Amino acid sequence: MILPAYISPNRNVLLQVAAGKGFFVYYDNATTLNVAGTAVPTAGAYTVNLGTRWNMVANPFTNNLPMANIAPTVPGTVLPFAYVFRPSDQSYLLVTDRAGINVARSYIEPWEGAWMYAATGTTATIQMTAGTASAQGEMAPRQLDVGESGWVIPVVARVGSRRDVTGAVGVAEGIEPYSIPNPPSVPDSVDLYFIGDDGSQLAQSITPVTGEKLSWDFVVATDIADSDVEVVMPDLSQVPNDLSVTLSDLDGDQTVYMRTAPSYVFRSGAEGGLRHFRLEVGAQQSGGLVITSATAQSSGVGTVITYGVTQACRVSMEIMNISGRVIKTLMAEEAASERTHSQAWNLRSNGGTVVPRGMYLVRIEAVADNGQRVEGLCPLTISR
Repeated sequence: MILPAYISPNRNVLLQVAAGKGFFVYYDNATTLNVAGTAVPTAGAYTVNLGTRWNMVANPFTNNLPMANIAPTVPGTVLPFAYVFRPSDQSYLLVTDRAGINVARSYIEPWEGAWMYAATGTTATIQMTAGTASAQGEMAPRQLDVGESGWVIPVVARVGSRRDVTGAVGVAEGIEPYSIPNPPSVPDSVDLYFIGDDGSQLAQSITPVTGEKLSWDFVVATDIADSDVEVVMPDLSQVPNDLSVTLSDLDGDQTVYMRTAPSYVFRSGAEGGLRHFRLEVGAQQSGGLVITSATAQSSGVGTVITYGVTQACRVSMEIMNISGRVIKTLMAEEAASERTHSQAWNLRSNGGTVVPRGMYLVRIEAVADNGQRVEGLCPLTISR
């Protein structure tokens, strides 16, 4: 993970404070800053110099600054997107007045700094007029219209309370390929970025609908040591049900079926960690994991549960009362081969007491090596 070092004592030009220039300051502990100076007028225009790639731009006004009010001298040289920092979880929020994915808002708050990307050195005008000042620039964020056959998968990385929530991939109808560069990483955080065809680091990548199998390579990096790092896809509802979504850990040689896996977790090392992944979306493959013919036969002294699985997997089995409360765990992720299996139960609860007669449910869960997870229920009547 590359930690930024944009400000240093021998780069005095960067330390020159001016209206419209922003700074991110990193402290190891909570710190109160007292900044002396004179507030700028509530309306006016300021020019900022921008270098190639990332620049820190700020809102010098006491009102919200609409993104539309930041205009490069040469149109098209500055991307119409910005990233603002949220200290509560060390994450970025995407800000733009254009339609996008995971857009948080369309304005920069008073005195807030934001990363903006310039393709080449240029200048930009930051302007607030009386009309926009009163309106506060609070236009609702617009989400990208991907069409009826399009879909988007948000991809989140987290370490404890730290988050990267800007990542997303997908397909859309009737648009050119759409991508946004990944913002600079910050200390004590987690960073997720996709790899573009040219090797660039992207926060988001949306491609035209093709009907073919799609894949995206991405990296998750953190400088937080000895911690669980989670990769989560919190919403797959837009992806058609006939498409599989699989995540491959290219460094750990594991593949996970993300429709049923809540997340994928790896452990960072003594200096943090960096992991390479591949997300693939394509037609469902036949021959997936299925639980077959689950039955339960009871006698006065015990019962036998019989079930089959169509491929090697890990099986968990629980006995529940009719209200859904677990009263006995019979198996917990035990290895099972592709065949019919039997499991006995002596009619005693987890506490060792004999359960009363009545109706019960047997819950069987099977998980394949690729993360595919299936579940089956069968009734059980105990009579004495």
